[in-house]
Amino acid sequence: MIKQINFYLEKDYPQKKSFWLCLLLCGLFAFPILYADIYYIDDVSRSQKGLLGWSGLGRPLSDFALKIFNLNKGGLLDVSPLPLILSIFVIAACSMLIAEGIFKRYNVKTLLLSMVCIVCPVLLQNLAYRFDSLPMTLALLFAILAWKILDKSTVVHSTLAVILLFLSLSLYQPCAAVFPILIVAKLMVSSYSKKIDSGYYIPRSLLVFIFSYFFIMY
Repeated sequence: MIKQINFYLEKDYPQKKSFWLCLLLCGLFAFPILYADIYYIDDVSRSQKGLLGWSGLGRPLSDFALKIFNLNKGGLLDVSPLPLILSIFVIAACSMLIAEGIFKRYNVKTLLLSMVCIVCPVLLQNLAYRFDSLPMTLALLFAILAWKILDKSTVVHSTLAVILLFLSLSLYQPCAAVFPILIVAKLMVSSYSKKIDSGYYIPRSLLVFIFSYFFIMY
């Protein structure tokens, strides 16, 4: 019985099938919020006044993204649950990127382990917002892309990583915290295979993180 369970947990799947599995798991995670269909904290005032206002919180890209998403220069429109549904797709993509970046394979075990890095009660709270759940999950995606692109050790890829992390910080600053977490996770997993030169990878990742914060402040 245990061998059979391990077989299904460790059985590799193609990328497309793995994505749909991730999407199903993320959908189950977010389903209570989708089903409840409630207004959470800021949602009440935003639904009444249609105000943006995230630029004042250091999140100018959130205002810009939602203006484009709503096709409305004047303010916000309540198009829920579309932002939440799109956020579920984004979280699934994030999980796939982590599985590929750390484990280099897709199976139930690696996908679940990858989801642990992002699927948590804090994310559940972020998804509860009707209006800015999508910018929050996009911030997570950009931070993970910044980490993933560091697999290639060129100046161009390092510069792209800085830009992506800057975009993440402009959308929702706390999501950038996943970047150092994934750096540490990758170093721990790679310590067995010795495939990463930590003496080069750590300083480069640190510089990317510092420069992105420098640009967001100035």
